[in-house]
Amino acid sequence: MLLLKADVARIWILAALFSLLDQTRLLGQDIPAGDSVRFNYGRMKNHVEVGINALGVGLEYRRQWLPVLSTDALLSLDKPGVGLGITFSPYWIVFVQGVVGTGSYEDVPAADGPAQFKPNYQYGWKAGIHVPVSPTKSGIFFTIAAGQLKFVQNQYQYNGGGLIIGPPPTSLFRTETRMAEVYSIGFGLSF
Repeated sequence: MLLLKADVARIWILAALFSLLDQTRLLGQDIPAGDSVRFNYGRMKNHVEVGINALGVGLEYRRQWLPVLSTDALLSLDKPGVGLGITFSPYWIVFVQGVVGTGSYEDVPAADGPAQFKPNYQYGWKAGIHVPVSPTKSGIFFTIAAGQLKFVQNQYQYNGGGLIIGPPPTSLFRTETRMAEVYSIGFGLSF
């Protein structure tokens, strides 16, 4: 029992010392958020980015709701596609993004194989970093990220094709999922 009381007292003393050290540090310097020269990316509410995203070459808009959470809208500029996402960024420079949307998939069907793969939707994630160009003067940044994207077709006919002698076989369907690696590079602006 005496040992337990000593441990509790030690924890209280350490907590008090750490709070004093933290207050001394804050009293010795200004808070960086109040500095008018430093550009604070984490407090910017809107982020626009152009580059290669989860849907291909496109445009991405992020609306920052909390310091660590934003909602995203993605638009593909080279192929038809739109998507929605959520980005979690514990520090502004590091982020993880989840995306759901529709887009195009490059598939070359074989003449003697099953039907062409045409996904209904896609979902995936990517993780990366934001690299500020001039952190003290502008909101311009670069993005480098990598992740995975899965394409899903609900009614994929997986039999058929080939040389048919006699009546055609009964069509068989399944949910087909295909995966692709995502490498993302972008150029953005926070405002």
